[in-house]
Amino acid sequence: MAITEQQAIEWAADLCRQMMLVSTGLAHCFLAGGPQPPIFNWPPGSAQEEGWCQAFLRRDGRKRQTLDGTQSSKTTLANKKAADDPPFFMSFGHQSNIRAWENHFPFLQLMFDPDISAIMYRYVAEAVQWMMKGGGSHSNFQHLLWVGLRDWNTSSAWTRGVVLIYARRSCKKRTIATSKCNSIK
Repeated sequence: MAITEQQAIEWAADLCRQMMLVSTGLAHCFLAGGPQPPIFNWPPGSAQEEGWCQAFLRRDGRKRQTLDGTQSSKTTLANKKAADDPPFFMSFGHQSNIRAWENHFPFLQLMFDPDISAIMYRYVAEAVQWMMKGGGSHSNFQHLLWVGLRDWNTSSAWTRGVVLIYARRSCKKRTIATSKCNSIK
């Protein structure tokens, strides 16, 4: 059974919202103003990196307004073309996309900045280490964290963002249980 145009648009819009949750969540790992305090301190001289976070927060805000905007007069769908945005999807891609679109993808630039990537990698490694020490319980094992750490160097910006968000959730659970977290900054 073929999907309808409306279903395709709704699914694309849902994907956009999921992607924005990751990029917004990642920005708040570095910037104050999110639902939780930031988990990282900026390395010295990081004004450019902070600017990247601010840029993709603004982009996410604009995208949300477009996706949730008023209905088009020609269709019953809200902003039919809002989810049809190849540059938006490319901004969650691989490091090779940076060269092609140098200053257009601040999320990519942040995720593949060598210093920032190293900080995020160490944080994920710590989460995996805690997970592995979590006892013999199979329910403590989060496959995404382990695979994300293993494949970090070949992962897309999207995958790195998702893995970091999972590591943060893991850390939050650990904090409740052990009151220790964020030893890597």
